[in-house]
Amino acid sequence: MLLPQMLREARPKMRIGWFLHTPFPSAEIYHTLPHRKTILRGVLGANLIGFQIYDYVRHFMTACASVLGTDVNVESTYILDAQQRTAVTVDAFPVGIDCAHFQSLLATRELKDKVIELQRRFDGKKIVLGIDRMDYIKGIPHKLLAIDKFLSAHPSWAGKIQLVQIATPIMRGDTARYVKLRNKVHKLVGQINGRFSTLAHAPIHYLDQPISPCDVAALCFLADVMMITSLREGMNANAFEYVACQQRNRGVLILSEFAGSAQTLGSGAILVNPFNTDAMALALYEALHMPEADREERHHNMNEYVQRFTLQYWSDDFSTELMTQEDADHELLSLELPEPLPRSELLDSFAKSSRRLILLGLLGTLINYSDFKEMHPLSDKLWGDLLTLASDPGNCVVVITGRERGLVSQWLRDLPVWVVAENGVFVRLGGPSTEWACPLEPVEPNNDWKASIKPVLKYFEERTPGSITESQEHTLTWHYRDSDEDFGEIQASDLQLHLKEVLGNQ
Repeated sequence: MLLPQMLREARPKMRIGWFLHTPFPSAEIYHTLPHRKTILRGVLGANLIGFQIYDYVRHFMTACASVLGTDVNVESTYILDAQQRTAVTVDAFPVGIDCAHFQSLLATRELKDKVIELQRRFDGKKIVLGIDRMDYIKGIPHKLLAIDKFLSAHPSWAGKIQLVQIATPIMRGDTARYVKLRNKVHKLVGQINGRFSTLAHAPIHYLDQPISPCDVAALCFLADVMMITSLREGMNANAFEYVACQQRNRGVLILSEFAGSAQTLGSGAILVNPFNTDAMALALYEALHMPEADREERHHNMNEYVQRFTLQYWSDDFSTELMTQEDADHELLSLELPEPLPRSELLDSFAKSSRRLILLGLLGTLINYSDFKEMHPLSDKLWGDLLTLASDPGNCVVVITGRERGLVSQWLRDLPVWVVAENGVFVRLGGPSTEWACPLEPVEPNNDWKASIKPVLKYFEERTPGSITESQEHTLTWHYRDSDEDFGEIQASDLQLHLKEVLGNQ
């Protein structure tokens, strides 16, 4: 994850794409990492960052906002990094499979012979298929517990069902955690077969070894049901392979809702929570009794996706997006400070024009932040300069502010200027004798929303030293300019995310 930034430092103009096949954790979990900032900075060295599904995009963007203080709009596909003055594209690029490979494999003599062999071996049985790596995230014990509950509830199925479970050993060696998991799986297989087997049949056919691609395709072709019970997984290509090979049976896919493929195949699969083994047992019963018309419709929905969004599609989509990054003419990708206005040309144009519109901000332009907090009035010199500008009939001076109209009137006194208060809630198109108007009329501004927002702002004010909350007639503003700069940026990003959650429920 540090590589993109290392490449960026070595080749500043290089187009860099970074894709994560595995899940990205939620921001709460990511916060526990000791080198969280360094890792995120490393990834943000890329032009394009890709994930399997939008959940992981959201997790990454939220982590960047809360850890680094980046400006994030989850509805967009950009992360704005003010510190590095860059904008990085972040999006979802779901991976597919090579469907043409499986179609050609299904047409081979070797596979047809294997299918005939397996048909003889499992004749008269409903085949439930599981192909998993022996890894704790794959949920193999949960699957076996669901099978146990299914057979306990429906003992008549013990002689009619065949779970073919392939558990491929991991490549990291016999670690203590792997050995513990393997022993647990072996124990469960033995217990279930011990309870429900006969002299002629055992309900679980278990292999603790990898099998050939031909065997995988043959099993996917024959299986009536495939069970994928991952506890957390980026995508799971086995689900796509099963759909691609189901050209005859229209088998049923039982898929964990925690696998990334659940978001792409959810319209056809039976989605389950692998931690709820009772629900998985019911899902297996539903799959084994599903009418042919329903199986056909579900398979059609899944197959349409699998055939369209292939591995080649993913590669082309990601590569095309990456190649267009450098040429993208988007304002978010141009974060360099603008050049100062040419003073002489500006004054020359001002002198030659007969009608001039002068827009001035109040806080930060006419009044600095410390004077704003202390409610100091405008200096006499500034007030006099504004009066000179506003008294010229060729000038229209407009003061724009987020402050409420009462405070603005107090600061500007009797200056003959136009005023936009509370960021546009109220306008005054003239001097102090002019009436205030509300552009929202005839709709009356509603302040009911304040009740749910004020406690959130108060919470962040208390946990951010130096910050204050300003309440106007129809707006609320949280100021953090006197806070620690880095901490204030992080808190502001965190507040933005909290407000989206609060307002999203209204």
